[in-house]
Amino acid sequence: MKLLIIIGLLLSSQVMLMAQDRCETVEIAVMQDQPIVRGTINGKEAFFLVDTGSDVSLIHAKDAKRYGFFCHPRRALDRFQLYGLGTSIKELTAVHNMYVQLGSRTIFADYIALDLSTIIHSLNTGTSIEISGILGSKTLNKYGFVIDYHRNEIIMNPPGTE
Repeated sequence: MKLLIIIGLLLSSQVMLMAQDRCETVEIAVMQDQPIVRGTINGKEAFFLVDTGSDVSLIHAKDAKRYGFFCHPRRALDRFQLYGLGTSIKELTAVHNMYVQLGSRTIFADYIALDLSTIIHSLNTGTSIEISGILGSKTLNKYGFVIDYHRNEIIMNPPGTE
């Protein structure tokens, strides 16, 4: 019986290793209260807060010129309100001509542009890294993000599984 249990454990760990080989991992660049990962926006280095408590993915509107993307009002956002930043925010803009990359993966989402200066300032205490965006739970779920705090990395599902 002990031999069967040992064989079962070995097989299950082998299956987990094989599954992990197909997944891609991204190192967590900064870990304070929440993980921050390094990626790119339109090919230029950027940092993103991985926030399981945020429904939406946000991009710092003031970075539009720096990264070469465009922000403009979108009718679908007219009645959309964002809460949790200390107040209700009603003026939201859509983002176009922007490609976010983590590792070898392009991360597609309905990004919303917003002035994130207050959040950037509060996160900047204790680190010199400034985030350019927040990856919210819908995006994290779509790509199967698993935050591994012990290994200081994020695991993403294999390409084509989103």
